[in-house]
Amino acid sequence: MRQRAWWLPLLLGAAGIAAYLLSPVAAKDWVYAAVGAASAVAMARGAARQSGRARLAWGLLAAGNAVAVVGDVLWVVVETFTGADPYPSVADVAYLLEYPLVAAGLMTVVRARRSSLAREALVDSSIVTVGLGLLVYVTLVRPLIGSSDPLLTRLVGLGYPVGDIVLLASLARLLTCGGSRTPAFRLLSGGMLLVLLGDTVFTAASDASSSSVVGMLSSVPFLAAYAVWAAAALHPSAPALLEDPEETVVFSRRRLAALTVASLLSPATLAAELALGLRLDGWAVASSSALLFCLVVHRMSGLLGRLQDQTRRLEDQTARLEEQAVRLDLLARTDELTGLPNRRSGDAELERAQAAGAPLSVALLDLDRFKGYNDEHGHQAGDRLLVGASAAWLACLGPGQVLARYGGEEFLLVLPGAGAEDTAELLELLRRATPDGQSFSAGVAAWDGVEAASRLVHRADLALYEAKHGGRARTTVAA
Repeated sequence: MRQRAWWLPLLLGAAGIAAYLLSPVAAKDWVYAAVGAASAVAMARGAARQSGRARLAWGLLAAGNAVAVVGDVLWVVVETFTGADPYPSVADVAYLLEYPLVAAGLMTVVRARRSSLAREALVDSSIVTVGLGLLVYVTLVRPLIGSSDPLLTRLVGLGYPVGDIVLLASLARLLTCGGSRTPAFRLLSGGMLLVLLGDTVFTAASDASSSSVVGMLSSVPFLAAYAVWAAAALHPSAPALLEDPEETVVFSRRRLAALTVASLLSPATLAAELALGLRLDGWAVASSSALLFCLVVHRMSGLLGRLQDQTRRLEDQTARLEEQAVRLDLLARTDELTGLPNRRSGDAELERAQAAGAPLSVALLDLDRFKGYNDEHGHQAGDRLLVGASAAWLACLGPGQVLARYGGEEFLLVLPGAGAEDTAELLELLRRATPDGQSFSAGVAAWDGVEAASRLVHRADLALYEAKHGGRARTTVAA
């Protein structure tokens, strides 16, 4: 039932608008007040369901709605029972009190939905507010300032456009802040737009009788706003309206278009006044244009700063990725235990030496009785033997000579420019340098300048096999 209850204010609001338009003139104001009262009750009920900041926000919005209803009742009382003109009257006090209460509720929502880019959202809302605020000044404020009405009438009249600017600024902040656009968010924003539309229509139709078609239609946006706000307060997504935003402020094309239109309102206002031969509001247009220019430059500066930050972060990430790629490449080519090139790198070094076309020899070395050494001294001692032998052999090599761990206790030696006899002599030097009294068997193969690397290594492996079975601790040269 609760999931469907939020539809009821919309249905009842539509029925209330129809009843208002069709009711006798004497009953219209009471129907209007009844619709507002029903909306205030629904909003109060919705606020009571919330907790924390959500209850505060919806409570302020409900209070704004309630004082507007009080204003409606006072308007009817003054007009019906005193016969006096209800404008200006005590009803205006209640009407004007609605603006700060609603604005406070909206700003409570805005503060709860602050994102990491709240500063940019504030600049965007300021651009919209300044642009539209100029229109409010030109169309509503300046005519009141220059009118011949009594001072009290002018002051009360000025309160409404000033309140509209306050609501406009609050709505702009709401629409430009971060966070998801839930149904409650859209209903609340729509209700705000209806209120601003109602104020505009009401001002334009101020000379029309409340019983005329124009006068009646000017009340429709307010009645619709009552219904939409009540639906927003009762909607299941109302509590999520004040949750921390998961979405950040995005500089979309729609936002860019809105900011462009708002920025052009000042020159467009001046152009319209020139085209229609109206009184020019030079100072107001100049002031708003200067302020808009500063805001736009500030916004561009913020975008440029964000772009530079993103560029720096991208460069840092690229550098880290390149560093990681180098480390991964080194790990892929290096034996983890000994730090020597692994089998893959050893084969690559052999193919590179063959590509040079110079004579070369290869040797395969295999530590003798390594399994027995492991069994007697332990695997950690076996690892230390491999590391120590690798370091000792590597110290005996010259420039361009490559030692790679080929697997287990087997090593590959690539000797560019060396013949089989030179290789055998070097292996004797390596055998004497082998630590812990250990030795190795070796097979040597000299490259004939034609055979593939795999074939050359295979011949050295056969020679190693012969050395192993010939008594170990010796070197055999392949035929």
